[in-house]
Amino acid sequence: MIALALVHSVALLALSPAPESAPAPAPEPAPGGFGSVESITTDSNVHGLPPPELEDDDDDGPRHEFSARAEAGYAQTNLGNADGLDHHGLFLRLHVAVYPWVSKSRRVAGGIGLLYSYAGTNRRSLPDSVELDASKAQQQQIMVSDVLLVRAHPEWFSIEPAAMIGLGFYSNAKVFAADRAAVIRKDEYAFVAGGSLALCTAWDIACVTGGASVLVAVETVGTQAPTLDARVIHPWGWHVGVGVDILRIMARANRTAA
Repeated sequence: MIALALVHSVALLALSPAPESAPAPAPEPAPGGFGSVESITTDSNVHGLPPPELEDDDDDGPRHEFSARAEAGYAQTNLGNADGLDHHGLFLRLHVAVYPWVSKSRRVAGGIGLLYSYAGTNRRSLPDSVELDASKAQQQQIMVSDVLLVRAHPEWFSIEPAAMIGLGFYSNAKVFAADRAAVIRKDEYAFVAGGSLALCTAWDIACVTGGASVLVAVETVGTQAPTLDARVIHPWGWHVGVGVDILRIMARANRTAA
């Protein structure tokens, strides 16, 4: 009986399916083999390009500039007398300009402008034969200008020459002109031409200015009898003063705050 039981157990074991075994893990590839990369070393004769040059900060911004320079100083005028530049006084000027062309480096610019000039003209010492307490007038000019700006240094020094043409006139003019006492009519307008030069610093803000101008064919009428004839004179003169550019102050303040 025991033998029969052993035979039956062995038969059952032989007929039952064998248990599934877990698959063996794949072997790791050897270093440097097909499935791995440890390191790569290359050789090349191509060198890196140098970095592009940085542009100057002054080159930023639009390609136009604006200027509004207020000037004040001293002027002398010749009213056609034998003494030459015998009248003098203080002057005030306002020169507004736009520079539509500015070079890439901002060292050179060209522009057009509009100028208003006022000068007090007077002469206290007169010949005894002239019946005038004083020779004085107010001279005014309105001109358009052709302006050139050259910056020798972007911050410390610039040169601004300008050529100008326009109209000039006098008011309250009881003057010693053409060697006699005379008046100039209020409606007397004359062609005027001139030039000026400004030497500036501090970003073109503070300037020393100077220039000259001539009024062509101003008619004066004598006031002393027996001669009341009209004479034409060509008043000319020069001026020197200082100026401050209001718009450049504002532009510099905005740039500093940005």
